[in-house]
Amino acid sequence: MSEVINSSVRSFQPQFQNKQQLTGKPEYYRVNLSSGNKSSGGLEDALFHTGNIFPNHRTDLMNGEWEVFVESFHADFPDLLDGQVKLCLPELCHSSQNYVTTRTADFKSVFNVDDSVALLLVTEEFTGRTVRIDGEDAAELVRRRIKFTQRVNANDVGVKVDARALMSGRLRVVLRNSNTHAILAPAHVPATQAYYVTLLFVHKP
Repeated sequence: MSEVINSSVRSFQPQFQNKQQLTGKPEYYRVNLSSGNKSSGGLEDALFHTGNIFPNHRTDLMNGEWEVFVESFHADFPDLLDGQVKLCLPELCHSSQNYVTTRTADFKSVFNVDDSVALLLVTEEFTGRTVRIDGEDAAELVRRRIKFTQRVNANDVGVKVDARALMSGRLRVVLRNSNTHAILAPAHVPATQAYYVTLLFVHKP
């Protein structure tokens, strides 16, 4: 005995569809920060109070996505422990779409959520002088000033930002080295060292 299956195809009718379109151009907020104007914290872990520069009363800004780009970063850190500086926004950037590998104490690689928004390379230059190291002459090298700039286009993909944290009025900036440790030894953080960074926050509806 065979079973008969009855079926029918219903044509698509737009009036019965429920959808919400997010349209419009990206909206941006450019924030210039100087470590000397931080609200609290130190050079490597600074807190800035942004107040109400981001209009949290606009519900349309809570839809869509927020991304952040580093447009520029300038700093002079002659006593760096490493030749790399990671600019991190730990309270804003904790998306499960961004990962970084780190190493455990037993030298195993693990993946962790990445809160960095830029990796800045520090170059060295020869001073023209030599120094004695372990009884031998060696070229004297000094760290060059960090000068990073980039142009952001409308179709570029930035680092995803937590919209609610962005509207909180707190902006925490942390500097780490390539191993997620401090960039300067505690004894070498003179008050004259500073950085200037321009962050571009983009809302994409």
